[in-house]
Amino acid sequence: CLFPGGAYIAVAALDVCLRSTWLLTYLPDCRAFVKASSLNSECFSFAIGTLELVRRALWATIRLEHEHLSNAGRFRSVCWVPPLEHRRRPDGPDLEGAPKAKAPSRTRMRLHG
Repeated sequence: CLFPGGAYIAVAALDVCLRSTWLLTYLPDCRAFVKASSLNSECFSFAIGTLELVRRALWATIRLEHEHLSNAGRFRSVCWVPPLEHRRRPDGPDLEGAPKAKAPSRTRMRLHG
């Protein structure tokens, strides 16, 4: 693991706290504070938004570490990405809106035997 064991417990507890910050908007004291001036409202919105970004960054780090550790055997690695040509439809425009692609001829092969 990248972090000590206690860090994961702390991140989980912090996540619960940060997820509940929207509850502050329902508290009467916070409503009075926010409605006191437009500066208070902007600062409160900025603080709530910043805390949400911090929460998401923490979980992104934890999820990235988990994916790295659980994929150590490279079971889900992608070595080949198909070219864009496979996305063209023979009877119309491709998915990106480019002009029609000419359909390949579909003639039957006769086997002589």
